[in-house]
Formats: sequence, structure tokens, C-alpha cells
Amino acid sequence: KPEVYSEQEREQLRLKKIRQQSFIEYFEKLTNKRTGNNHTAWASCLKYLKQFNDNITFGDLNKSICEDFREYLLTVKSLRSDQRKLSRNTAASYFNKFKAAINQAFEDNIINDNPGRRVKGFKMGETKREYLTYEELQKLANTECKYKVLKNAFLFSCLSGLRWSDIQKLLWEEVRDTE
Repeated sequence: KPEVYSEQEREQLRLKKIRQQSFIEYFEKLTNKRTGNNHTAWASCLKYLKQFNDNITFGDLNKSICEDFREYLLTVKSLRSDQRKLSRNTAASYFNKFKAAINQAFEDNIINDNPGRRVKGFKMGETKREYLTYEELQKLANTECKYKVLKNAFLFSCLSGLRWSDIQKLLWEEVRDTE
């Protein structure tokens, strides 16, 4: 009977129940709170986490499973192409999401130890950015294009640094005249 348990025994029972709960479901709830590109990154991380082990409970969270997931991300084939592994930067990003979820579980008093703090992430690699020279951009601007809107959007992207996905969502109210 719970009423005869001491405070310490009640806490032990609470922790025992929590250890049996799904970390994956908790991660899904955190993912669903995210929006935009952040949601997409969390959702992708969740796919790899489920592929790694779709039965992780809070009781399973320890330094070893964190290290194993970290190594998994460095060796797993990309879901987009079975010919390539995840890039180092993508793996680092996903591992950061995993650790953020563990940190949140610790902050929410779901777990009383944070194993993610004892596992180092990995450094992002240098990315090689391709870009057009001014001369190439001028040549493109002077070239005929069947789809004027596409050409203008591309040139706008080049000159503003915005991605196509950001341009698609852009509203006129968000464009300011800087002159």
C-alpha cells in the first residue's frame, strides 16, 4: 500500500516506473514541439534513433548507449542513399539532438543522471561551398530562360544568400528596402 511507504520508497517506485517508460516516445514528443527546419532535423534524428534501437527506455540511458549511438551515426548508411554514410556534420547535428533530449529529460526530472554530459560530441567538419564568380553570375543574368520567375528567384538567391526553401516562404512584408 502506497500510504505506508516512506518518501524514499515512493521515490524508488516512481523511478522504477520511469525507467520502464519509452525514451523514444519522449523523443517523439520533443520532436513534435519543434517547427520548421528544426522539426525536420529532429524527425530525421528520430528515424536514425529508431533504426539504432526502437525500444530504448529511460532505464537504458547510460554512457555506453550514448557512445554506441554516437558511433552508429558515424557508420550508418544515409536513408537517402544506401551508397553513402551520413556526413560528419549531419551525424554531429543528430547526436546533438539526442543529447538535447537527454538534457531535457534531466531538466524535467524524468532521469536523475545525465549520461549525455559524459559523452563528447564530435567536431563539425569543414564544408566546401561552391559559389559563382561575379562574371558567371553576370553571364547567367544575361542568358535567356524559359521561366523568368525561376531565373529571378535564382539570381535573388545568389545575391541574398537565401536558400530556395527560404525564398518560397518569403513574404513581401519581410522584404525591406535598404536604400
